[in-house]
Amino acid sequence: MNASMFHSNAPRASESAAINATHDAGTFAKAPTGNPSLGATVQLFARHWSPRLITASLLVCLPVRLWLGNWTHWDAALALGFIAFQPVNEWLIHVFVLHLRPRKIGPWTLDFRLAKKHRAHHLNPWDVDTLFIPVRTLVVSLIAEAALFFTLLPTHALAMTALTTTVAIGLFYEWSHFLPHSAYRPKLKWWRDVVKFHRLHHFKNENYWMGVSSNLGDMLLGTFPNVRDVPNSDTVRTLLSRGDETAEHANAG
Repeated sequence: MNASMFHSNAPRASESAAINATHDAGTFAKAPTGNPSLGATVQLFARHWSPRLITASLLVCLPVRLWLGNWTHWDAALALGFIAFQPVNEWLIHVFVLHLRPRKIGPWTLDFRLAKKHRAHHLNPWDVDTLFIPVRTLVVSLIAEAALFFTLLPTHALAMTALTTTVAIGLFYEWSHFLPHSAYRPKLKWWRDVVKFHRLHHFKNENYWMGVSSNLGDMLLGTFPNVRDVPNSDTVRTLLSRGDETAEHANAG
């Protein structure tokens, strides 16, 4: 597959041929076509439970934080700290959680639900139902974050600053992940790059371009090479070697 096809946000013929291929798990969803408006794309995004739940959480957290008042420089430090760490956080989760391979421990196979769901996402990238954070994971994460912030931080105001910031980051992440799997063609270069490099991750080589909302983590951690220097990967759709695939299918059976 020629990497030059990623210079455009619209899927080209060679990409369409690849993503409409068949696999033993079934037929892939087809790449979205057309040039929908931003409004139509937002409406499609809002149909899914994860964006709805995160948006609802933000609409609760933000007014509560504003009502509490008591602003200090620590609020800015917390918010900026979470935002600055997010590119590295995305990279760490992507590499060590989502791309975690099944592990054999004696007669058992350890295969985390999130990693399994992410392999389904790579196998069928245009199926938007596989790309969002699972609702159960989202709910548990929100509860855990709230408990952590209210336990560790000295005031309720700071705890709400931390919670509101992480919820907003979560919504930004989900939108950033949705765009490359939609037909929308962003006008801003930032978003065009988000689309371009995430599609390279999905259709060229799964070992690079781990960032979702930005590639700053890739730049820091060595997974942002020149596209021309990266070979096409045979496992970009499965995330598993042939031996791993055999073991997974045997375990599923």
